[in-house]
Amino acid sequence: MDRENVLGPAGTEQSAPEEDPKALLTPSEVAAECRVAVSTVYGWLSSKALKGEKLGGGVWRVTRRSLSEFKGEADLFGGE
Repeated sequence: MDRENVLGPAGTEQSAPEEDPKALLTPSEVAAECRVAVSTVYGWLSSKALKGEKLGGGVWRVTRRSLSEFKGEADLFGGE
């Protein structure tokens, strides 16, 4: 994947949000990136295989770092 940059405050360049290890992803975004069903992501979250935070109202969020660690540990994605 090519590195993308976006303009930040006062025209400074920043990494695109998807490259920020602290960026919060929804289960739908995780599913799309992993090419699995959203229900699979909820299963990973419920079993604690994938680290995530449950916010108010039962809303889940996953940091990009947690997803990267999960993908590395699970080795489900052919070394992506």
